[in-house]
Amino acid sequence: MLNTFKIPLENLETQINEISSFIDSISLSSISRSTVSYNAVIISLYGCYENYVNSLIEELIRQISDNSSDYSDIPTDMRISNINLSSDFLNAKHRYKNFNLQDEDVINNIYSGRITNKLLLRHGGNLSISVLSDYMKSLGIKNIAQSIKNSVEYHRYYSEKNMIPVDNVKSYLNKIDDNTAFTILGDIISQRNTIAHSWKSDDKIDYSIIKDEWIKFIQVFCKCLYNIVIQFYSEWLVQHNKLVCPVRFQIFSSSVVGFFDVIPNWNENYETILIKSNDKIHICKLKNVYIHENHQTSMEIEGYSLDIEKPEKYSFYFDNDFLKLYKGVDEELEGLSFHSNTETSIPKSTVEDPQI
Repeated sequence: MLNTFKIPLENLETQINEISSFIDSISLSSISRSTVSYNAVIISLYGCYENYVNSLIEELIRQISDNSSDYSDIPTDMRISNINLSSDFLNAKHRYKNFNLQDEDVINNIYSGRITNKLLLRHGGNLSISVLSDYMKSLGIKNIAQSIKNSVEYHRYYSEKNMIPVDNVKSYLNKIDDNTAFTILGDIISQRNTIAHSWKSDDKIDYSIIKDEWIKFIQVFCKCLYNIVIQFYSEWLVQHNKLVCPVRFQIFSSSVVGFFDVIPNWNENYETILIKSNDKIHICKLKNVYIHENHQTSMEIEGYSLDIEKPEKYSFYFDNDFLKLYKGVDEELEGLSFHSNTETSIPKSTVEDPQI
């Protein structure tokens, strides 16, 4: 369901490690402070950040476009941006020289109720927090800066970096403006622009700061973006009924739930499960799955604690490739067995006496 969104994050991590290794390799050499080496580090660091954002959004647009059975399924802001950008493309193609698009493709997409994915990847200027916020908003993801400020991951990072108690970070971040909250992003862009316009920076940043502070920031900031994008996409999937939602289930404990009339395709991967509670979508993983007879299944959930006393407040959602609803057709299910990713099995009461 969400696995393809991890690819940009994995690619980012690979590129970040390469930059770190390059810094290590030149730190004790005579070229450590050369203009060429310094520029390479700065350009590469900003470049991997921008490439990551582009790749992440490209995957989001592709998934929504591919999974939309009707034009109305596509988020309203995304549709509006598509119309505006299509019009701009048809009237000013010189601004889209590298997009490899033909007029006919864009026009056909408009008349057939489709979006032109490539056009939605266009954003203006360097991806500062304000530009990023406007770009995300044009796709339907609003208040991106505030969402990062509210994230637990950014709280932990900001607390450690600035020696502020983690419990006080949220209120502190809410009192400062976005540029101050994300100062390092502004510093990276400033250095990148200086190099791009004059080749040489008169105010070089020490490599130790780049490696220990700037790279760490990019990793945390981009992980926060990842979490926000997959949350947006998960909510879209649920809202537009793109997932399997078993109606009959029983909660056995805070981490184990059983389902009736389902056929899981479990291959010991950490499959995603979405849990809806009080109109909020929680993204969780399945650790273990036990396939019983008669299309009954027990699952152990990681990342959310269920309230066994209030099953009525939950809905569970699965990818169509992982789970199918049994429709009463006679069929043989071979090889029914217990599967686990870990050495920890489903609690005894669930495995031996699942009561479903």
